Amino acid sequence: QLDADSEYISEGSLILETPDTISHVYLFLFRDMILFAESQKEKKGIISKSITQLFNLKTYRFQLRQCIKTDDIRLVDDHTHNENEFVLQTKNMKTYLLRAPTTSSRSSWVHSITQLIPPPPSSSSSSSSSSSS
Repeated sequence: QLDADSEYISEGSLILETPDTISHVYLFLFRDMILFAESQKEKKGIISKSITQLFNLKTYRFQLRQCIKTDDIRLVDDHTHNENEFVLQTKNMKTYLLRAPTTSSRSSWVHSITQLIPPPPSSSSSSSSSSSS
């Protein structure tokens, strides 16, 4: 649930690829969640359309499609064929292949998400250290 304490991190338009579809999504990244939304065309009356055009204003309306807690996702080191892509996977193994418009945009998304998600559980004990000199 989005509330006043949810810290905004980033937002942007990406392509989401699933086994069934390819669609444009708008991601909102908060410290504790990622929101997947779709842009909705807003119907305007003649007056509001004229004012919008006169002042060159852009208005956006989004339809929320999915909300995932950052605690419930991980970045998958997937070897995609496109350097602009990255993969998110939820705890219940749902996979999201996301494509950014540029490699720098991809890097920025991956960096931001990596900072937010908890580190994976380590499979080996980190307390073992060499005692010989």
